[in-house]
Amino acid sequence: MVVALALFLFSGYLAINMGTSFIPEMETPPQMSLSLKMPEGSSLQDLRDMSDKVLDRIINIEGIETIGAFQNQMMGPARSNAETMSMYLILDEDQKK
Repeated sequence: MVVALALFLFSGYLAINMGTSFIPEMETPPQMSLSLKMPEGSSLQDLRDMSDKVLDRIINIEGIETIGAFQNQMMGPARSNAETMSMYLILDEDQKK
């Protein structure tokens, strides 16, 4: 009985002193996102051409380290004709604010 009580108290002590975060905190670089939505009836090629124009304009902005893009398409009965392109920008951490 004494051993069981000692183990119970010891496990309680360990549980209190144990960390409670399952996912450790991480430092992430500053980020931005943008969405490009074309007018209804635009073709997929229109979306891609406009995305290229937007990327050409923002790619040389100082302080942007990385740009990524992906196309969103809805499927199923709720599908709309408008296509969207989402872009994410990872900013340079060392850039002066």
